[in-house]
Amino acid sequence: MLQPITDHMDEEKRENKRMNKLKKILGMALLVIIGFVNISLYRNIHLYNKTRIIGNYEEKIQTLENANRIYPYNYRVHNELGRTYFELASLDFQNVEQRDANFEKSIQSFIRSITLNPGYYQSHFYFAQALSYQQYFSPIEVNFYDEYKKAARLTTFDTQAYFEVGRFLFTHWPELSEDDKRYTLDLLKNLRTNRENLQTIMQIWAINGGDFAVMENILPKESRVYRIFAQFLAERKLSMSERHKKLSQAEYMDFVSAKNSFTEGERQTKLQNVNRAISLFRESLKTIENIRFYQNLTGDVLIDLSEFYNYKKNLYLNLAKNQIIKSGDLKEAEIYLRKYLDLENNAAEIGDLEIFLNKRNLLKAEPGTYFNDLLPYYVKVLIEYKLNRYRDIVEDGKDLKESFSTSPETTRKDLARICQLIGESYQELNSLYDAEEFFNLAWNLDPTHLDTLQGMHQNFMKLNKPRMADGVETQIESMLTPEEISFENLIIRSGQSFKQTLILKEKKIGIILTLQGVSSDRDPLLAVEFNDQLIWEDYLETQSLSLSVNSEEGTNVLTIQPAIRDVILKKIVSTADSEVIMSIERERKIIYESAEPVRDKMPPKKEESLETKQDKPVLTQTKIKPEQSARKTEQNQSMSYINSIEYAVGQDSLAIEIVADPFLKFNMFELSNPERIILDISGIDDINCGRRFEIGESPVQEVRLGMFKSDTARVVFYVDPGSHFYSVEKTQKGLKIIFVTN
Repeated sequence: MLQPITDHMDEEKRENKRMNKLKKILGMALLVIIGFVNISLYRNIHLYNKTRIIGNYEEKIQTLENANRIYPYNYRVHNELGRTYFELASLDFQNVEQRDANFEKSIQSFIRSITLNPGYYQSHFYFAQALSYQQYFSPIEVNFYDEYKKAARLTTFDTQAYFEVGRFLFTHWPELSEDDKRYTLDLLKNLRTNRENLQTIMQIWAINGGDFAVMENILPKESRVYRIFAQFLAERKLSMSERHKKLSQAEYMDFVSAKNSFTEGERQTKLQNVNRAISLFRESLKTIENIRFYQNLTGDVLIDLSEFYNYKKNLYLNLAKNQIIKSGDLKEAEIYLRKYLDLENNAAEIGDLEIFLNKRNLLKAEPGTYFNDLLPYYVKVLIEYKLNRYRDIVEDGKDLKESFSTSPETTRKDLARICQLIGESYQELNSLYDAEEFFNLAWNLDPTHLDTLQGMHQNFMKLNKPRMADGVETQIESMLTPEEISFENLIIRSGQSFKQTLILKEKKIGIILTLQGVSSDRDPLLAVEFNDQLIWEDYLETQSLSLSVNSEEGTNVLTIQPAIRDVILKKIVSTADSEVIMSIERERKIIYESAEPVRDKMPPKKEESLETKQDKPVLTQTKIKPEQSARKTEQNQSMSYINSIEYAVGQDSLAIEIVADPFLKFNMFELSNPERIILDISGIDDINCGRRFEIGESPVQEVRLGMFKSDTARVVFYVDPGSHFYSVEKTQKGLKIIFVTN
């Protein structure tokens, strides 16, 4: 009875042993298989990574095929193999059989990769790319647009993939359905792409017809992007009005950004983070100073001018204050302080600044020590003048005059400005002779300061000294910019600026520029600014450009900047002729024609330099000694000449008369080293007398004549050093210049 039970138990033990042994064998086999798979996978990945440095297509394909034979389930290897076959097919379109075979292998590799991992977006993207290429050579059944859209939907992080999908769909824009077009726009408009990608999209857009409504939906609302698009439009010569619109919008975005930086700078100032505040204010100021006002060309008013200049003024003020808080030194804030005071006229704001500076004891200037550091005194006087505290200014002026002889050369311009303000303060208090004294001091320090001369003129008129006032008026006229400025084919390079200062007295002028492109194959794109505001930008299609501008009395700045291709500047004409200005305003561009009377055409005369006339015959004059004019023949009845120089010495004056035939106009200005007064007379064809006259009567020692241009005579008066009063008047004989000698 017990024997069968024992036998059964033994059988169970043997079965358990067999099962345990089998489990061990199977475990070992599984470990071997896992090890084999891991080794195969490792070898597969190793070969896949190795292909990244293989440049030869055949070797790369062989390596990837070996990787697949070792382990055929790596979807990345199949994807890379597909890309390699695709690139190989793209390189050899002419070998049709080989090309089609490579395209087919490429497509099969992508299909295998997608089968192994349907969520791998790169396989869908490159699969779609291969299908789109193949459709050019043979019909396909698969919709490659769908594959592109799958690639875009599957990626959530690769912006370059979004761009590539959007770029490809955009390339086929005319063929897309309305749904696909909307999808393409959704892909592209949310991208923050680099400049190269943006330009790629723009080129595709231009090829597909250049619909601005489409581009409006694509471009991110960023100043940088709008500027890139505007540059693209200029280079392709597509739409100047759209370029101006985009640049105007970009400047408005910049202005908003500058205001935000300003607000944050004020917050940091309150938190006493001075360095951070200065950085923000500088960033804001740099942005504002780069605004050129393209809105002037579009007719839009995106940026309010009063708001713009108010922010600019307050940026100067905040930078000055923070620099002073940081260093405690007025000198560190000098640039910003000067610019602020030039702009600010609000008494309350000026008063707050004075309190700020006085709290820090920065405006204290002891009598007799002004010239040790003139800046505090200069700022103090300027603030007092803007606050109408004229009596305080003249009291300071009394102390200043006592130490006047010790003034260093470096402070002359500031000192001249101070003397001018003291003179104007005396004038406001009706102390006209004291005003005259300080105006003279200011003039001797800086004879070129227009405000001083205007103050002097007004003061002489109040003192009933018309001759002195006329002399100052002539001096002012001589400082004004000549109507015509000629250049020896001045080349202005693309991207650079040429600035010309114009000293004017009119509130409105016409400007005529004579220019031409350096290269004849394409018109240059040219921008013109006047007093830091854009007034014109377009392609230069003619050699003459006419503009009307509102000018300031005094210093104005004309800026010429070619944006694309170099230009040659030949001449700048500024005129107050109302007929010319009206003509300019009627037509934006005109070819300027001079209103000079028609004369017989003569061969052009060789221009001669006045400074090289020493080898010419010298005619010395003592007193009035008119030269005999050459007899005119019928042939030269229409010619105009300078016929003689006459002069007479009076009790307190020296009168020099230039005897000339009828001429058009004249212009005077001064030069130094040596001291000279220059008189240019236009409408003169030649000189019919001597070229050099010794006068020897103060203040004129010598007069020289020469032809400055073929139709302009130049008369040079060599005068004694120092400042001189003189007036010019037209006479029946020509022109008379009267110098005041007493």
